[in-house]
Amino acid sequence: MNALHRSGPAALVLAVMGLCVLSACEQEIRVIKYDPFLASLPGAQGGQPPVGERPVIPDDPHALPADQLMVKRPDGGVTFVAKVTRHLVAHLGRLMEAEDNRLIFDELISSATKAHFQAMGKDPRAEVDTFFTERRGDILALLARMPSGERSPGVQMEKVGPRALRLTVSGTGARGLRLTELWVVMEGGNWRVWWFS
Repeated sequence: MNALHRSGPAALVLAVMGLCVLSACEQEIRVIKYDPFLASLPGAQGGQPPVGERPVIPDDPHALPADQLMVKRPDGGVTFVAKVTRHLVAHLGRLMEAEDNRLIFDELISSATKAHFQAMGKDPRAEVDTFFTERRGDILALLARMPSGERSPGVQMEKVGPRALRLTVSGTGARGLRLTELWVVMEGGNWRVWWFS
């Protein structure tokens, strides 16, 4: 009895450890989410299929089909829709490449800019045409650094008025640019060019 009494605590410890080991013998592993790289591509084959719900990426609320970015008017003219600044940058870039200063003036230059030139006693169309012709390379270089408007890397956006923004290319992106800022204003539900600096 003495021997049993002396081994009691050790036996008790061994018994508890044995119960712990027995209860941990089998583990259940559940995979809640597994999304292998490239698994969403059509026809993709891999070792393990995806598990769980695929995340739903919301559509860009400002994305417009290409045929809705330019709307033909009953008079035969075209209205350029620019709900976000990247639409305006795209329109401006295309018209600059086509060297179409007439459409740039008619559709993309803000009425505030036109009124400013008139208040100075200058012909707005002549001033815009001269600027866009003489500074064509500088404007195209600036637009190339901000292809997605304010979402472009290195572009900072600052609100400068109730419906006006200044987009500034900064840092290394501004190196070599003679123009670093595009000023835009919302008119009639679309962004329009206020000016460059």
